[in-house]
Amino acid sequence: MYPFNKKLISGFALTLVAAQVMAQDSGSVSASDAIASRINGDQQMELRLAQESAAILVLRSDSDSDGIISQSEFVAAETDSISERFGIRDVDLDGRLSAEETGRDGERHRRPGLDVNIKLYRLCMAEVYGQTPEHDDRFRLADTDGDGFLSQLEFSTYLQERAFVQFMRLDLNDDGLLTHGELVGRMQERRHYDRLVRACRELASDLVF
Repeated sequence: MYPFNKKLISGFALTLVAAQVMAQDSGSVSASDAIASRINGDQQMELRLAQESAAILVLRSDSDSDGIISQSEFVAAETDSISERFGIRDVDLDGRLSAEETGRDGERHRRPGLDVNIKLYRLCMAEVYGQTPEHDDRFRLADTDGDGFLSQLEFSTYLQERAFVQFMRLDLNDDGLLTHGELVGRMQERRHYDRLVRACRELASDLVF
């Protein structure tokens, strides 16, 4: 699991919303409890969802049905039907993808929206996660020639490279194989991180100074 320090969250939340907390009745939920609740979530529900997601990934990628996903199986599943996937995105049928056609947006890449106080968001993430998350511009990374569009080759190359990186992140013991247990653990971490992002985004967007 990602690092979680309840004292830091309590202090951070109370500092930022002191005025709001003071206005609350004695029986109300404190700001620190609200933030901690958002971050903690329903652990049993999160575990079940992680298990289901892991099972779906195994079903999709395990081509030889041995219950284990090899790197080649994972990459093949993640890059399946590249031409078809490219064609679906190429709305204007010009043989290349613009940023708009790839569906690039802030929510998809977990960037805070325009209504979020970025300084507060970064401070919150630094407190509860230990660091400020990095947000790569995926379109820019894929556009290797820098012409503002993705050719089918660039699109294909990016998907393959991303699949290799994703596999390495999932492979906890670096043995070149993914088990259901490894996938469940990683997906729980992913869901926990997503909760941190949502909680900090909501906190930073709810405050008005």
